[in-house]
Amino acid sequence: MFLTGIVFTLALGSFGSAGMGAMANLEQAAGDPIAVVVLSGALFNVSNILLVVVIAKTAILENGGRMEVRDGESYYVVNSDPRTSRKARGFRQRGAN
Repeated sequence: MFLTGIVFTLALGSFGSAGMGAMANLEQAAGDPIAVVVLSGALFNVSNILLVVVIAKTAILENGGRMEVRDGESYYVVNSDPRTSRKARGFRQRGAN
């Protein structure tokens, strides 16, 4: 992802004749704003990872999964039988009487 960003910056950041090129803009930028941008990007990525973890945990637990601790590590076990999950209770398959 990082390398793709660099390639696009170098290829498309200097596209056209209007304005300064990407490298000229980077050369005149101070170190503090660049550090703030890198730090905020890292924080954004961590928050997205945590959001995905919470969504996955909620989905597992709402669909009959459970948490088990083995050798000091947490594992989420998913029940593979949809008839026993919480949301599937009361669910009838097509053709079942």
